[in-house]
Amino acid sequence: MASFSPTFSIDITDDIASGETTTVTNPGQAFEIIGVLISGVNGGTATVRKNDGGGGTAAVATLIAAGSSCQITDANASFAATDNIHVTGGVQTVTRVTILCRSATPNNNWTNTTPAA
Repeated sequence: MASFSPTFSIDITDDIASGETTTVTNPGQAFEIIGVLISGVNGGTATVRKNDGGGGTAAVATLIAAGSSCQITDANASFAATDNIHVTGGVQTVTRVTILCRSATPNNNWTNTTPAA
């Protein structure tokens, strides 16, 4: 079975260095993560979790020579309208994180904090 699924992306364009985090504030939108793309230094990673980062991992993206690779944990990929997005940088600096999402009604009021250790 195939079904239409409205998609949108959340772009984080701030550099996220090793150990730094950023929180993207949810404007009241329930959604599911369907992919994460990253740019930056080869070997860089971005780990996506809910809220303050204490929850289960929703996705991990790794920058490889051919682009980026993403592993999604289906059990943690659905976010409620009250869940923020918490992104942590890995060993190498990540210069852009694009989170691909699906939801019935996209919202344009997303914001994020400045990455900090």
